Amino acid sequence: MPLPPAEEFYDLAPCGLLSLDAELTIRSANAYFLQMVGLADGALADGLKFTALLSVASRIFVQGRLQAQLALAGRVEEIALDLARSDGRRVPVMINAAQARDAHGRPGAIHMAISQAVATRAYEAEVPKARQEALSALRVKADFLANISHEIRTPLNGVIGVVGALGRTVLSPQQREMVALIEASAVTLERLVGDILEISRVEASGLALSIGAFRPDEELRGVLDLAALNARAKGLAFEVVSGPGLDRTFLGDGVRLRQILTNLTSNAIKFTEQGVVRVELTVEIAEDAPTLVLSVRDTGIGFDPHQADALFEPFHQVDAGISRRVGGVGLGLSISKALVEAMGGSISARSAIGEGSAFTARIPVQAVDDPAASDRPETPADLERALRVLLVEDNEINQRVVQMILEQAEIDLTIAANGALGLDAWRGQDFDLVLMDMQMPVMDGLTAIRAMRAEEASGLQGRRTPIAVLSANAMEHHRAEALEAGADSHIAKPISAAALLNGIQKTLSSQFRD
Repeated sequence: MPLPPAEEFYDLAPCGLLSLDAELTIRSANAYFLQMVGLADGALADGLKFTALLSVASRIFVQGRLQAQLALAGRVEEIALDLARSDGRRVPVMINAAQARDAHGRPGAIHMAISQAVATRAYEAEVPKARQEALSALRVKADFLANISHEIRTPLNGVIGVVGALGRTVLSPQQREMVALIEASAVTLERLVGDILEISRVEASGLALSIGAFRPDEELRGVLDLAALNARAKGLAFEVVSGPGLDRTFLGDGVRLRQILTNLTSNAIKFTEQGVVRVELTVEIAEDAPTLVLSVRDTGIGFDPHQADALFEPFHQVDAGISRRVGGVGLGLSISKALVEAMGGSISARSAIGEGSAFTARIPVQAVDDPAASDRPETPADLERALRVLLVEDNEINQRVVQMILEQAEIDLTIAANGALGLDAWRGQDFDLVLMDMQMPVMDGLTAIRAMRAEEASGLQGRRTPIAVLSANAMEHHRAEALEAGADSHIAKPISAAALLNGIQKTLSSQFRD
């Protein structure tokens, strides 16, 4: 008797059978599996992720362990997981999986056999336990990242600040080249630390937006100027095409917009060896709802179109592996996607291998009336005398870094080594601004800020002093704690001269507006 074709075996198998790519996107599944999870035949056409069909606890397990076990052993036997049906029911299953490899040993498709399992009381008890363990692990990770960030940023602040000040002194060409190399390496390290913290905020759903008025042409000019310099230094052409509406005033988060455009242009320059990077900016108006469109195109290495969605996942890179040609940890696009979606927008990618790439972000904004020039507030630049600034900082290297930067800006600086000494100094003089560290002996910065605000409220001080927290504690909850204590702004270490002076300018400007 002739055997039925393989396709019939696939659909007649008494268990779920499916194939996934290395990113856990389902490429094929038999009828048994589709019925098990309550999906129609065409549900897989758009590239459904296997993890999207799992319960929360099971998803944590798969994302954290399954791919790692497959990478080590090539197969996984008898894993107990929960499938989550579209009707809300949970289906306990047992999974066996194996990953194919090509002739060069590179991982390929993942094949799974899934059979229904009877949930026992012991298994049921493991689900909340696993969920609690996962939540505890997230809290431990957040605490660890906060502490290690502070410890890394503190010495890095000394490196970046001192090198920046050294670069503005008289140097020989050879010395200037060495300073530039140190500065570039320090800035790269600072960006990696910042990216890791940012993706941690994304995972914890802790992204916060700061909405204010901005003009796209002014807000994004600095990003474009820096990208142009970086592109030309690499021998690339850099083009900017500006559409209508960029000179209008909108409500949005200008800082986050700069971050998105910086990530997109940096990626384009990084993955382009020759040719051009082209940035197109415009504001589209549809039914009185403006949309800011940022598009970055390049003539770089490109990527497989099937990788487009995976590129926005954390730590994914086009040229992964030990022989990859460019640096980075693969977080920029993931962060950009999270920021764009937090603003209610969308981001997409188009590419082909060897033919370059195009990334487009579409972000809704709200139009506002542009205030008249006569109504604009007084700014610190209008002051005739030198600014008087109190720095409350216990680290001697950081004291010296700030001192060198502010000396060159001709700012009158007073230094106090902890919160208690800072409070005494603040009581004795009339300062235009206080720069306050957070972690200090004797009295921490937040306690000192609360004391200052309490004395101002009681009438012991004549006017409210602007306070900027200057700290290596740069997580989102650190910023929130600083503002709650009474600070006007938060400037994260490590600092460059431009970042510090810009932070001072913004803090004082907000004070004048109030």
